Amino acid sequence: MSDSGIIGDQGFIALVNQLPIACILTCIRNNTVMAVNPAFEQLLGWPGERLVNHTIEQLPIWLSAEQRAEFFRELTRTGSLNQSETCFQCENGRVKHCLVYVEQIMVGDEACRLGLLHDISDRIRAEEALKRSEAKFTALFMDSPEPYILFDKGSAAISQINRRFTEVFGYALEEVIGKTAVEIGLWRYPEKRPPVITRLVRERCLRDEPVDFVTRDGRILNCEVSSNFIQVGKDRSTLSCFKDVTAQVTIEGRIKHQAYHDALTDLPNRLLLHDRLQQHLALGERHGLAFAVLFFDLDHFKRINDSLGHGLGDAVLREVSRRLCTGVRKTDTVARLGGDEFVVLLTGLTGDLAQMVEHTRVQAQELLEALAAPMHMEGHSLQLNCSIGIALSGEHGSTPEDLLKHADTALHGV
Repeated sequence: MSDSGIIGDQGFIALVNQLPIACILTCIRNNTVMAVNPAFEQLLGWPGERLVNHTIEQLPIWLSAEQRAEFFRELTRTGSLNQSETCFQCENGRVKHCLVYVEQIMVGDEACRLGLLHDISDRIRAEEALKRSEAKFTALFMDSPEPYILFDKGSAAISQINRRFTEVFGYALEEVIGKTAVEIGLWRYPEKRPPVITRLVRERCLRDEPVDFVTRDGRILNCEVSSNFIQVGKDRSTLSCFKDVTAQVTIEGRIKHQAYHDALTDLPNRLLLHDRLQQHLALGERHGLAFAVLFFDLDHFKRINDSLGHGLGDAVLREVSRRLCTGVRKTDTVARLGGDEFVVLLTGLTGDLAQMVEHTRVQAQELLEALAAPMHMEGHSLQLNCSIGIALSGEHGSTPEDLLKHADTALHGV
């Protein structure tokens, strides 16, 4: 992945580089391009060095200043993009039609936007060709690199499938013709079909609708379905394209997990903890549910790193993570903020203030005792002491920042 050198998380870059879809990473702070992956360079033909360290507005990918301005108006209005159809200028002068997805993420301490470009140029050309010629339709339908089904619009029965559909899903035409997709067991969750069909009828088309399907041999495929109503001779039909994005969904899931979890312990990180705090504050407002924030700091942990090495220090942090997770319920949250700082979110506190304080005190004491138990690692017997600060929702703040600040202040005795 061509990058500017300011991304510290090489694991994140490695994951993005594996994506078969074009990706571009920009810094929100200065709107510059931080990195593009090989798929992006291959899609548009522009080498990474022509793009990285330039502002997004300076890139040679825009067809016109007006198009560029409209793109950023929409992005500024919503903060993200989902299936925004946009054309981009290639290095060789050609134009690519793409569906653009943009989400805000954190890479290290930097707020960024990750843009994904789905090339739909072939599909656009195919759809335009279908409107011009039935003969061309048959050829394009059968030889398309994507799986296609032709449904009878009235009965929803399958009237034709193309070769690629047989290759991907394993069904021959004689096995499916005259049957619906539900009847052959294609839908993984048949109960999700009615609202999708309702949306198709209402909007007259579908664009990259995420649906899980089951192949003839039982494999699960994550697909994006695009459908249009068309006229084939005298028949009114529904043409549906099934794009297999299983590999992409898997890798994107790993990227999303990494963005919200600590790499060493796999605990929720500061970003996910903030989200959980927001959720529980909202629940508290609606249903009167209280929770406690327990802020843990390992005393003199630096000595372990300095005297016994960072490898042993990492093992200690993972053991602290395990003990904290073991000592709370599955509905609670254990997070690592970084270094030797951990936070436990105790949820579902009930009773009056005194009862909630007592419950939190007892739980905190149990966790401190669990952490104080000797750790036997690599021939060393270690015993940790921890400092703890506590904040109660409704008593010590009404925002995630206030609660964490109060707990941190209490920990340091300020």
